[in-house]
Amino acid sequence: MIFTPLVTAQTVIHQATFESGLDGWNLTSNASRLNDITFAPQGSYALRIQNSNGEIRSPQFSLNAYDKIDISFRFTNNGYDTGETFDVEYRPDTSSSWTIIGSFVAGDVPGKSADFSNGVPYIDYAKTVTFFKTDHTFPSSATGQFRFSSNSSWNGDRVHIDYVTITGTTYNTSISEGPGGINSNLELWLRTDRVDGSGSIADNTA
Repeated sequence: MIFTPLVTAQTVIHQATFESGLDGWNLTSNASRLNDITFAPQGSYALRIQNSNGEIRSPQFSLNAYDKIDISFRFTNNGYDTGETFDVEYRPDTSSSWTIIGSFVAGDVPGKSADFSNGVPYIDYAKTVTFFKTDHTFPSSATGQFRFSSNSSWNGDRVHIDYVTITGTTYNTSISEGPGGINSNLELWLRTDRVDGSGSIADNTA
């Protein structure tokens, strides 16, 4: 069996730890940069969003070179009620509406009905949101932007966002054949007939 990797490159587009500042992110009236090791998942600082309109916005990026984007981050919460959420959103430019690409709900994590425990502080969670060029517009100019937004009911409900990493993946376009004739958006193909890396093995051969 031969392993044929179909992902050609992964690029860290942006990384923010907020230890020395905002790292290019923008805050609203219900967001702040907080110095508190109790709630910062890593280091001393994190960005906090709260209430029903708290949000933080990323710098703007050119994304057209990538086929897939992953946004990984860490967070802690304090005060969210069961069913309340915060979202990760994307827009290709400032004239476009925000689209939710990831939503995280508070509640019963052991019962598998939620993404984080409601009202339980100090727990450090790590999440990744993935979305694809086939489903969204990835702009050539530096206009693509992300935001974290809160959907809680009062100022005592807080999410602390930290260590945000935005990674772009570019697929290999040199593959001229694929399983079942499918050649696009492949990440892994295991060829069982190429046991020695070349040539073909006839059907029913051991």
